[in-house]
Amino acid sequence: MINPDKWYFRTSVLVIAILSLGPLALPLLWLNQRFRLRSKILITAATVIITYYSIILTQYSLKELKNSYQEIFKQL
Repeated sequence: MINPDKWYFRTSVLVIAILSLGPLALPLLWLNQRFRLRSKILITAATVIITYYSIILTQYSLKELKNSYQEIFKQL
């Protein structure tokens, strides 16, 4: 039986973990007995969608940064 009074089952710890680690923090959510199944599914889906778009945005930003540097070095 999992003890729900542990520090890593606090909601504040879960929020900080998801914001900093993304989907790597989802096991904390799924082991937490305070959340209902529906909440777990919604939080998991939101985390996965936000992570996906963050990866896409990062790729786009890196491509634009590469193009900018190439333009700068062409002028040198």
